[in-house]
Amino acid sequence: MSEATVRITSIGLNKIAVIKAVREITNLGLKEAKDLIDTVPKTLMENVPQSTAEAAAKKLKDAGAEVEIEALGGHDEVAAPVVGKNADLSHLAAVCFPKQPDVAKRLEKYVDEFGLSLGWYLGLIRAGIIGQ
Repeated sequence: MSEATVRITSIGLNKIAVIKAVREITNLGLKEAKDLIDTVPKTLMENVPQSTAEAAAKKLKDAGAEVEIEALGGHDEVAAPVVGKNADLSHLAAVCFPKQPDVAKRLEKYVDEFGLSLGWYLGLIRAGIIGQ
């Protein structure tokens, strides 16, 4: 799945409509949404699925804002369903964590012991919940 970043570059002439769109997209309160658009250009969403980024950009453009979407690339090989003992974890760990050779053993531990998919495990690492 490709990820993207959504950046508001200009709010246009209809500030109120843009504030409403920002609130719908982010669930921010009125003051937070206003403060966010008062500091444009500003990144609104980071590392979201491409489809989510496009939907948010459309909503913002319809409100009159100028928006940029920056594609960040895909991670299909990382977001595999469930990885079992036959998977090549050492190769995957080498690609994801080239400077940490012990990660393959830890990946296998979490996948086998906790039944986590590899995508979930890597997401927990990225979020800082599980240390690298």
